[in-house]
Amino acid sequence: MRALALALIFLSSQQAHVLALSGTRLMAIPEHLWPPPREIADLPAPITAGPQEILAWPEEAWRDARFEVFRWDRFPSLLIIDTACYETQDLMLKRIAFYVEKSGWRGSLAHDEEIADLHGWNAHDYRAGDLASFFQSARDGGFPLGREEIELEGLLLDEGLIWETAKGLRGGDGGIISISRATAHALRELFMAHEGFHSLYFIDADFRAFTEERWNAFPDEGKTMFLTFLREQNYDADYDFIAQKEFASFLLQQPAESAGAYFGLRVPQRIESGDWHQANESGRDSDGSFPAFAEMFSLEAQAFCDFVGALWGFAAGRVW
Repeated sequence: MRALALALIFLSSQQAHVLALSGTRLMAIPEHLWPPPREIADLPAPITAGPQEILAWPEEAWRDARFEVFRWDRFPSLLIIDTACYETQDLMLKRIAFYVEKSGWRGSLAHDEEIADLHGWNAHDYRAGDLASFFQSARDGGFPLGREEIELEGLLLDEGLIWETAKGLRGGDGGIISISRATAHALRELFMAHEGFHSLYFIDADFRAFTEERWNAFPDEGKTMFLTFLREQNYDADYDFIAQKEFASFLLQQPAESAGAYFGLRVPQRIESGDWHQANESGRDSDGSFPAFAEMFSLEAQAFCDFVGALWGFAAGRVW
């Protein structure tokens, strides 16, 4: 049990902090959590299950009312965290989202008040190396983390996704994903596929190599549309790792036959850039769709579907 054995209050130049000595780790606790509503606890060992089981797992059977933690049965280096609500998910993962993926924020530790009015994600994915970097950066800067973030760090250490070294925290080839019960059921399936393929991208070099090859060969106009879409969702799309992993998962999150409608109509509808729409106006159909993009992305989605089918027996829209 990582019980709070000792609490020390000290004053920095800006604010008071509370430090809790837990086992061998000194962890910063934000002021609003002191005195803590309860001890920062050891999270239970993850339950081994497949994504389809996790989607249907009864919430009343969870061991913590806030969330449940699972280990993907086929890929033990991947953890899946299902949360009861977006608020809990944000407490655990929102700051990490900004540190790892958000344009203008990547590599920075954001204080709560800086991102309070900004959207994180409704589903998350992080490789172990980036998680180690986040928690090490917090240690190096004496940055105060919240209770759920501290619990997550403990879980990652306990499960070996990150570990202590003489030079600080390091991460392996695994990772975590998270979805929420606040999401409608149909979207939960889509998010599980999207995030599930992200986590497979983290651990499988062949998948990464295939994605890079397909991305490099993809038509420039398709890349431009996709990168414009990512930037408007506040991804740091200039980072190739993010651009390529999102390319794979957005293609694979729904059945391949649905990719045409998604990329030919829905994605253009979500792009607010007037310059992009003006440049592509001649390709718009009377129903508002862009048939050339629909065909381009449909063919690509089928190629990815065939690849994951041959590799794992999965399909676009399904990680089981």
